[in-house]
Amino acid sequence: MKKTLFFLIVLGMLAATKALAYEWTDGNGVTWKFSQGKYTINGAEQQLWAITGVSGNSENVVFPEIVYNGATAYDVEAIANTEVFANESQVTSVTLPATIKYIGYNALNFYAGTVTMKSSTPPVLGVYDNLWSKSPNFGAGVTILVPDGSLNTYRSANVWDNYAVRIISQSAKTSYDINATAQANGSGIHSVIGEDNLGNVMTLKVKGTINSYDIMIMRNKMHNLHNLDLTDASVVANSYPYYKDYHTTANTIGDYAFYEQQKLMTVKLPKTITAIGKRAFSGTCYGLRSVEFQDGLETIGEYAFEGCYSLQSVSTKKGLKSISQCVFHSCASLNSVKIEECMTIGSDAFRSCNNLVSVSLPEGLQTIGSYAFNGCKSLPSLTIPRGVVTIGSYAFSSCTNLSTIVFPPTLKTIGSDAFYGCYSLKTISLPTSLVNIGTDTFRDCTSLAELHIPASIKVVGEKAFSGCTSLKDIYTYTVEPTNINQYTFSCWTIATLHIPYFAKNNYYWDTQWSQFAFLTEFGKDYKYDYFYINNDFTFNNESGLVQGVPDAELNAGSGLIVETKGETLQLDEVRMASNATASASIMANNNLSVKKLYFDIEVAKNKWYFLTFPFRVKLSNVTSPGDFVFRYYDGATRATSGKGGWKNVTTDYLMPGQGYIFQTNTDGTLTLQVEKADMDFSGTGKQDALSTYAAENTANASWNFLGNPHTAYFDINQTGYTAPITVWTGSAYKAIRPGDDTYYMKPFEAFFVQKPGNTSAVNFPAAGRYTYKQMQEQTSAARSISQAGTNRYIVNLTIATGDGVEADQTRVVYNEGKAQSYEIDCDAAKFFSDGQAAQLYTLDANGTQYAINERPMGEVGIGYTAGTEGLLTISAIRMDYPVLLHDTMTGITHDLSQGGYTFQTEAGTFDNRFTLTSDGSTTGINSAQKTDDSKSANGEYYDLQGHRTGASTSSKGVRIVKDGHKVTKIMSK
Repeated sequence: MKKTLFFLIVLGMLAATKALAYEWTDGNGVTWKFSQGKYTINGAEQQLWAITGVSGNSENVVFPEIVYNGATAYDVEAIANTEVFANESQVTSVTLPATIKYIGYNALNFYAGTVTMKSSTPPVLGVYDNLWSKSPNFGAGVTILVPDGSLNTYRSANVWDNYAVRIISQSAKTSYDINATAQANGSGIHSVIGEDNLGNVMTLKVKGTINSYDIMIMRNKMHNLHNLDLTDASVVANSYPYYKDYHTTANTIGDYAFYEQQKLMTVKLPKTITAIGKRAFSGTCYGLRSVEFQDGLETIGEYAFEGCYSLQSVSTKKGLKSISQCVFHSCASLNSVKIEECMTIGSDAFRSCNNLVSVSLPEGLQTIGSYAFNGCKSLPSLTIPRGVVTIGSYAFSSCTNLSTIVFPPTLKTIGSDAFYGCYSLKTISLPTSLVNIGTDTFRDCTSLAELHIPASIKVVGEKAFSGCTSLKDIYTYTVEPTNINQYTFSCWTIATLHIPYFAKNNYYWDTQWSQFAFLTEFGKDYKYDYFYINNDFTFNNESGLVQGVPDAELNAGSGLIVETKGETLQLDEVRMASNATASASIMANNNLSVKKLYFDIEVAKNKWYFLTFPFRVKLSNVTSPGDFVFRYYDGATRATSGKGGWKNVTTDYLMPGQGYIFQTNTDGTLTLQVEKADMDFSGTGKQDALSTYAAENTANASWNFLGNPHTAYFDINQTGYTAPITVWTGSAYKAIRPGDDTYYMKPFEAFFVQKPGNTSAVNFPAAGRYTYKQMQEQTSAARSISQAGTNRYIVNLTIATGDGVEADQTRVVYNEGKAQSYEIDCDAAKFFSDGQAAQLYTLDANGTQYAINERPMGEVGIGYTAGTEGLLTISAIRMDYPVLLHDTMTGITHDLSQGGYTFQTEAGTFDNRFTLTSDGSTTGINSAQKTDDSKSANGEYYDLQGHRTGASTSSKGVRIVKDGHKVTKIMSK
């Protein structure tokens, strides 16, 4: 009831006040609103003329003693119970006349500054106190200056005593310029100024050194510190906590150093600091109006100035590397930002700076974080400087006044929602460096009328341009249609899509881009600077050629096909990318001219790569992610010693068609540059010549390390070479043979062959070239490679680890027309890889180890190596003729047509354990030891795939039991 009555009284008073309200404008152009009301003074109700509002005021406000209504003058005796100042962040000082008898609650609640009292008698302070809040008369950062001799009177007066520490005599010394020395167990500032004077300090300039003790003094003992100049001070380390668990470190304004210091108005930072810590000036530093940054500052920590509502301008200097997240978040009065040097602007850095109208960003800036300028509703235009690579998600969303923005030529990524809801944005010019436009990036930019999508764009996110209701013309310069979906645009039926004339069919038949109702080709006079392709793209006489001399990026798996006759495609720099999965291809026929060619090969550290290059490469033009080595293979060394042959490259050039192995100690991209003079895109067939190296053992003779000489995939069955070829899978060697196998060499792939006596070279005719896509199509439709009717029977064996991962393979070819001994035209010697992986091979009577062994029918020795003890499985993945595997250790003969054979092994090399035969009977499943739950054998149990199982026989079937070194098969009933 009391509270309700109180509100009714207040409402009645306001109603009465409103009826008697007047306005008067003084000689300074300030308009004062005033009216007469009832106020209680010393227990008695009085009628007083009160200021109820003011407009047109500046930072320094001087209340008049008299106001006028026409010719009638009234003494100003009160300030009404209201927020007199509409914009609290503008006011820094208020002077009240001696006529003032009453100051209402919230009347002078501006953020920080001074109130100067001329009356020696404290006016009555009105109080609005309820269950939830108590309204102050003065802002939390306001210092009250009172007449000399009235200090104690003010400090002890009713309600004024709440502001006692902020009441200072007008004659007190409030400005100090001192030299201080940091102390191990105390404050140098305290020592110089003296304890009794600390509360009077309003302006402080410090030279010398300060530490945690000094920060504590400024925070907790200087209740009226408004202006702080630390330009010539150095911060040194000290373990004493100035706030909670925080203490000073050298050359840093530490975390929370001036957190919630509402009194601060201006700060000049030390020249020597390199970092400002997190929340250093945030919290309730509402009165902070200016901060002077110095050269050498490298980092501004997260939330450092968040919520500094009065901060009007920010101008940082050289040396700054990063502005962390939320640094100037919600600095509502900030209108100007100038950053001379910086690499990263963090997320939310200037978010909700609603009055920001001027932003100057430095060249060298690389990243603008997510939400960095979100909600800066007054920002009219922006130039993103050269150097910026990434604009984060929501970085400029809801900048509703932003009408123009200039992007730099270095920009690669614009994050999701970056310009969402920028209703005034009319034009954008996306740079040719841009690769990625995120989801919803320009969504609901309702004034955007025209869009140019540069040739560099690879990703356009969902709804990136949805809701752009004014969008009428879209120009896309990508040679190959960029992947979009049905929601990327919402203007399918009203906008015209302008497409490159040579790519019309690509766009017309693209499911998503074909949604545009209106397609038109733009003219042949447009000169491209750059384009990329992800898939196959063909230039022919019907489509025409891209104009200009652009750079081209051929991404892994893409294929550039030039089929023009009488016209040459002119390109400047071309990059062919290759990774573990796929490689780019170029297929031309004397109709392609390239000034500079780069091979970009994705490599992993400490792995060997078998590489070859179709053109000569100067070693000084090779860039590797780390230290690296190239080696070539010397077949003469292998022929003489029976092993070895790897030698480091010491020449200036890597030669075309020559095989090399490469390794680096760092993950990244191996880049090789080819100069124009070394390139040949004639499209003619090529040859890799073969050398002869005589050896006592034929298996070591005439080994050549060659490579695919084309800039495309190549079908080995087009070489005309019929002897085995040994390739490197990335972790192991694999022997294949044209005619028996389907295999396409990647661009840049090297391989081993031996030189048969009647063969001088391996031929690579142009007809064998394919792109990655064409190769996949050929492979899926590949013919059967069985040799039915030729009296050749292929058996392909693999060895796998206990978890079923294939480790290696070997091949036996039964052919009655071949010898038991090694023959170059059909056999392949075993190459062993490094590491712990199991290896599988066959042997002849002389101990020669084979990867491919073509021979007459009969028993064949099988050898293997195991890097570790465990289970291995030998399987036949192709078996043109039924064969049995005999294990001499267990006495088991296994029919490989019934599945793989799993066995326990120790680490090492084993040449005498297994034989392969086409005759005999098995001792497999039917002869396995039978058991039941009550008679199960002891030991370790495995299934036929090598997986460890329990001893229980509840799962019926055949299993393997290892008991010590004894291995047996059991069959559960």
